[in-house]
Amino acid sequence: MDPFYKALIKFRCRRYDDCVQLCGELLERNSVDQSFRPRTTTGRPLSGVLRPGTQNTEVASGSKALETALRTGRTAKTARPCSAASGRHVRLGTASMISQPDGPFINIARLNLSKYCSDAGLAKPLFEYILYQENDVKMALDLAALATEACEFKDWWWKYQLGKCYYRLGLYRDAEKQFRSSIKQQPMISTYLHLGLVCVRLDQPLAAVDVYNEGLEKFNREVRLMTGIARIYEGLNELQKAVRVYKELLVYEATNVEAIACVGLHHFYNDQPELGLRRLLQMGIYNAEIYNNIALCCFYAQQYDMTLKCFERALHLVSGT
Repeated sequence: MDPFYKALIKFRCRRYDDCVQLCGELLERNSVDQSFRPRTTTGRPLSGVLRPGTQNTEVASGSKALETALRTGRTAKTARPCSAASGRHVRLGTASMISQPDGPFINIARLNLSKYCSDAGLAKPLFEYILYQENDVKMALDLAALATEACEFKDWWWKYQLGKCYYRLGLYRDAEKQFRSSIKQQPMISTYLHLGLVCVRLDQPLAAVDVYNEGLEKFNREVRLMTGIARIYEGLNELQKAVRVYKELLVYEATNVEAIACVGLHHFYNDQPELGLRRLLQMGIYNAEIYNNIALCCFYAQQYDMTLKCFERALHLVSGT
């Protein structure tokens, strides 16, 4: 059976892994196998004459590498139409064959950032690839700076990304400026969260609380902002304020594990062990760790019969797993 036809059958049967494997094997044999229109020995396409404005370019096997074929213009921004010779000769999937199997998908060292910064549809995915995949913060910062200039400093997203790059490089003052400028253009929850982290890094916890409260004015009942406030109060050893915020948070999100754990810990160390893990049991969570902690709560509450039962239940759950 023809391997290409077999790959089509796999695709229609939704066996995508097998289809990808077969197509990869075909591309390894000849990376431009399915890219040409059928031609006669004279170069004339079997489907008809050549279109006006196209080139009759023959690519002999072994005479030109795949990189040479991909080097020609083949996008909608070239002078020739999208159906030009290079656009027809090269399949979309063959671009991945340039990289080595163990090498990077994109050689970012050879990228001309000024060429891509003005294209928002291409610059943003490229920025995320450089920052998160390649972890090259400096190059991501250069791309974000060029893109910010290209959009005339009117795009809040690029300012937010600039702030993240500055934050990862330890330039907290510059990061704070970018985050505040981004918030002026478009308030976003993630921007408030990062600005609060910058204030904490600058040893300004109360300023971080003000930032989170400002965010709560625009995004009422946002759990992540409330969690940030509670964490800061807990770090300042103001446990009563932290517990109050955590309890308010549980009103809006009753399954928040962090808030439940902090409230339970507060009750446990305030001589209220019977209230420590009651909410977890109400949620229907049953594992060895919870029963072990319940046993400790019962022990401190001098309920020794329940202590033994909880320890036995914890051991039973451990042996069962």
